[in-house]
Amino acid sequence: MLYGNLILYFTGTVLLCGIPITNAQLVFKKGAPHVKCESGSFIGSVKTSRGDLPYYEFLGLRYANLRDRFKPATLNRGEHPDLRENSHLANHPGPRCPQQFGKNTIGEEDCLFLNVFIPMRPPPFKDGFPVMVWIHGGAFIFGSGDGYEAQYFMDEDVILITINYRLGALGFLSTEDNVVPGNLGLKDQVLALKWVQNNIEFFGGDKKRVTAFGHSAGAASIHYLLLSPMSKGLFHSAIVQSGAVSNLWAFTHNPASTASELGDLLECKAQDSEALLKCLNGKTIKEITNAQARMKRWYIDPIAPFGPTVEFYNPNDGSTFLSEYPDELIQRREFIKIPLMLGVTPDEGLSIDAVGVIQSEKLTSQLDSDFETIAPITFNFRNWFPKENLKQIARELRQYYFGDKPINKETLKNLTNLYSDANFIYGVWKFALEHATEQPVYPYVMAFQDESSFSSTKLFTGLDDKFGVSHGDEIQYLFKSLLFAEEIARDSEAEKFSKKLVKLWASFATHRKPTETWGSSLKWPQISKAQLQGDVPYKWYMLDKDTSILENPFMERKIFWDKLFKKYSKSSKDEL
Repeated sequence: MLYGNLILYFTGTVLLCGIPITNAQLVFKKGAPHVKCESGSFIGSVKTSRGDLPYYEFLGLRYANLRDRFKPATLNRGEHPDLRENSHLANHPGPRCPQQFGKNTIGEEDCLFLNVFIPMRPPPFKDGFPVMVWIHGGAFIFGSGDGYEAQYFMDEDVILITINYRLGALGFLSTEDNVVPGNLGLKDQVLALKWVQNNIEFFGGDKKRVTAFGHSAGAASIHYLLLSPMSKGLFHSAIVQSGAVSNLWAFTHNPASTASELGDLLECKAQDSEALLKCLNGKTIKEITNAQARMKRWYIDPIAPFGPTVEFYNPNDGSTFLSEYPDELIQRREFIKIPLMLGVTPDEGLSIDAVGVIQSEKLTSQLDSDFETIAPITFNFRNWFPKENLKQIARELRQYYFGDKPINKETLKNLTNLYSDANFIYGVWKFALEHATEQPVYPYVMAFQDESSFSSTKLFTGLDDKFGVSHGDEIQYLFKSLLFAEEIARDSEAEKFSKKLVKLWASFATHRKPTETWGSSLKWPQISKAQLQGDVPYKWYMLDKDTSILENPFMERKIFWDKLFKKYSKSSKDEL
């Protein structure tokens, strides 16, 4: 049966996935779907969605070839030895990228794989299914594509792709020269998106309707992708969940110094970048990840010792991901202009950050008694302002968020607000306003919680109390994941909300605006020119059991941070 340029095969009552006639042919071998595309020949499997709908699953597809540590990978076009001759059984995820898991090191350096999930039904559009590419979070140091399962999204008419990318020093080390320029993990993401452009038609997807979506470091990654000419044309809309370039943890200042610190921890007596690279290449991944873990200065901070940075050498040679500071590109409106849906939870800084500190009498006492020293580290602003102003900024933060109150269990909400604003909310607010000058931006606050929900606060701290909706709490409604390993209870309020949320996300990927709204507020307004000019309040969409419109959420706190940056920050060209 022919649907537009897709051909669909029926075997008995089984519907096989659509493949462009001119490019490939999908066949059924021994009860499994078989796809031949540019990067290889793959045999997948059939699974069942939450709504009992069948879908195809192709796991562990190599999207890039990695030959050397600390070097850019190359796009896989099927030349890898294990893909040349025979079909590849795609029923197991590829290795995760090296990272610490508890006290153990897991993963392999040859880790650039992705997973593809396709509804087992004819696409409702002539050019194929819209495509959603999930970029996982994890502070640029942990996470993997296989940590997120597809059962929920496979009830919708979209293709889902999850990816791995290099992490920590192996993905983000920079010597600030052409020895190791940096941003390898982001360049991996670019290759994954290029793989999608070259191959997704073979799986029944529409390469002109690709949505990148991600959480935390994955969301910040999408913001970086929007700032890089490498990404142009690779995706056409984005959903940004609790992350942005302007989050204080999401940019690495002085990366060469950080690289040297890693070298010192690994006893690399290097006089220059070449010698450091040679020494690091001689270390095991366990030695490197263990050394990374020793780079903390207080509690878990800095949470992301290695992350995106500027590549100053040869900015026009085609291999550079980011050649200027993000704020300079944003000021000139030099970013990829596509529709965005973005937002936060109201208590972003609760679970790992605030509750983690308050649970420990030692940490609470240290932060309360030595706030001026610890605040620049744990709230990640020590490299964003002149060193001589850091203690004064800490005093102003303490006064604004706590007044004369001590830091203890009674002021947990105050500490949560400070962590939330410094690490997430303020940066996402800025991102929304900057992008809305050029393209539609639909902002949200995800506030749903229910007795049947899982709480990241409980996950990370063991506490049963639900103090609020924290960083990452929405992931359980989008995926069955390693983070929230249990599936949401059937017929619970959480499952009802989850189905609505997934449908809403899929509607944005399909129409480039959120159409599947619900509850009291069916119309989700985008940020308008009148709002940008200050003539009317900003309106954010509240995602909850019922929906509502919030006017100027977090506005007073945003204004405080605006004034703080205006008063103390220096030009990005200054040495930070």
